[in-house]
Formats: sequence, C-alpha cells, structure tokens
Amino acid sequence: MCCLVQVRTPLNGCLASAEMLLETPLAEEQRELAKTIRVSGSILLSTVSNFLDFFKLEAGECLLRLIPFVCINCDCLLCSAGSASAPASDVEHSGCN
Repeated sequence: MCCLVQVRTPLNGCLASAEMLLETPLAEEQRELAKTIRVSGSILLSTVSNFLDFFKLEAGECLLRLIPFVCINCDCLLCSAGSASAPASDVEHSGCN
C-alpha cells in the first residue's frame, strides 16, 4: 500500500503540468497529446485511489455505511441497457417506458 501512496504525488504533478500546458498556445496535435495525458493520468489516479480505498477496507481502517436511497432514473437506464443484450429476459422491470 505504501508504494501506491507515493505514486499519487508525482501523478498529481503530471496532471497539473498537463493542465498548465493546455493553457498555452499549442498546435492541434500537441493539444490532443496533452489532453490524452490529462485524461489517462486522471484515470490512473482514480484507479490508484480505488486500490487504496480497497486496501483500507481490507485492513479494517474504514467502515461502510448502508444508506437507503431512491434512484428514479436508474431503473429505466438499466432497462434500456438490458433490453439490447437480453430481449427475451424473464426479468421484470417496473417503471420503464
């Protein structure tokens, strides 16, 4: 876990540099490359953070709380995603249009 923590600081430096680079005049190809650095770095940072959270959970350093919530549009989003892959499904979807 300690190695992952040490990765975040230089990764944040790379992301900040990419942001600053995007604020300067660049050729189109350079701009696209800088955007790729920013997006890829953000995904990598998120992945590292997710691993660290997982390790904390496994070590018992943090607890999960169950919080009830209502998601109005989730059901229809799931219906549209599921209907394309399983049109003959026996699963009943409530609230779908």
